[in-house]
Amino acid sequence: MLKSFVKVLAAVAGLLWAGWACAIGFGRANVSSALGQPLKVEIALKDVAGSNAVGLSAHLASPDAFKAAGLDYPYHLSRLNFEIVTRNDQTFIEITSKEPVNDSFVNLLVE
Repeated sequence: MLKSFVKVLAAVAGLLWAGWACAIGFGRANVSSALGQPLKVEIALKDVAGSNAVGLSAHLASPDAFKAAGLDYPYHLSRLNFEIVTRNDQTFIEITSKEPVNDSFVNLLVE
């Protein structure tokens, strides 16, 4: 009897916990800088209302995460600035750099 109660309680707790999880998708990346200029990219976030953007953060993933994904870590971009911005009920991750970027293609892994 006690084991059955514990199993039911665990199942209910698992369902409640799963209900709190939410997914945020990445939309299109809009690059508004040119080669040789400081980087400026906006990545649209999907399924985020303006009030739900409070508490969100983004940053360049760790070298270990890049390695696990099979990507080279861009050490020259380790000082990128990430900011969550909301405009016109749309939320973005704004990624900028102070230094010019001379790579025509960059792999970014964002956490």
